[in-house]
Amino acid sequence: MPIEEKAKIVSSEEVAKNHFKISFFSPYVSSHAEPGQFLQARCGVKTYPLLRRPLSIHNINKDKSEVQILLKVVGTGTKMLSELKGGDRIDLLGPLGTGFKINSSRKVAVLVGGGYGIAPLFYLAREIKGKIPAIYAFIGAGTKDNVLCEEDFRSLGVEVFVGTEDGSAGRKCLICDPVNEVISSKITQRETEIFACGPHGMLKELASIALEKKIPCQVSMEEKMACGIGTCLGCVTKTKQGYKKVCEDGPVFDSRDIIW
Repeated sequence: MPIEEKAKIVSSEEVAKNHFKISFFSPYVSSHAEPGQFLQARCGVKTYPLLRRPLSIHNINKDKSEVQILLKVVGTGTKMLSELKGGDRIDLLGPLGTGFKINSSRKVAVLVGGGYGIAPLFYLAREIKGKIPAIYAFIGAGTKDNVLCEEDFRSLGVEVFVGTEDGSAGRKCLICDPVNEVISSKITQRETEIFACGPHGMLKELASIALEKKIPCQVSMEEKMACGIGTCLGCVTKTKQGYKKVCEDGPVFDSRDIIW
């Protein structure tokens, strides 16, 4: 069950151009959140901006009861959040949504993040480390300035692949290309699962690859949200079972259920 709280910020740092990691103290969220869930953050102290901003849970330190979010500054609201400092309070609602389903019988996990879609995948990697023997992380970005969490994943002993559209870091490619190549050449398809978050086009391509290879694929859908609790119906996505609410039924879905 989600709660609303004004959590105390422990630290905030810019980790890449216009990208910030914010850690805050929350015994409740740190003990209840699952990989793939998100929080709704109030940006201002009054009514502007009116709507909260959805932010994926990026990491959790249960021993310290600390939660970390990773945000990209894209407008007024996220700019205000990025300016918060240690000791400030952040008004949060969460944890929200349905996260990734972890099947410990899998032998290989393929994590694919496009841009700041990488945010929920680091916490997932930490949770499946030791449960799934082989973990691959594919990090896609437009340019080297937007490559996120590469060293964080490497610190877990995860095999990391980086692809940028302009070739300024890693390989010049769209990240789905090396995903397809590695699955085809290095990975036994049996007992493999894909977990992904990022732009719609990337998720659609991964869903196609997964279908062709007969590999299960979970996708975290990105949609604009107003309430975040399933009331406003502003974030629906079309599925084979009808329209589903990304904030409540998702954000994580089986890629085979989405009508792309």
